[in-house]
Amino acid sequence: MKYSHKFQRVIYKHSRSMGENKLLFAIRLSSDGDSWGNCMMAFFGLADYMNRKGYAIPTAWRFSPGLSVDGDNYIFQECKRLRLSAQQCARIGRILSRWSDILKECRKGY
Repeated sequence: MKYSHKFQRVIYKHSRSMGENKLLFAIRLSSDGDSWGNCMMAFFGLADYMNRKGYAIPTAWRFSPGLSVDGDNYIFQECKRLRLSAQQCARIGRILSRWSDILKECRKGY
């Protein structure tokens, strides 16, 4: 991942919970060189998980649930495995939002 040096600092921040650190590490491991695609995949997986659990999804994300949850999304499966709380999901969402803003500024978005 081209921006991993910036994302790396976020992953190993000690004030995060173990579940948050594990999910952020899983997002980094799932990188295939397409930073924007990876960011959006993580956002969709997180938002699908939050929707399934009934957690409030920020309106700034402009998420609208589809007919079914994409069970093949790796991040969705990791969120289920880690049993993240609403607060943990919100913090991870803020990190992903900052990451997408950086990519937009660098014109890496589609």
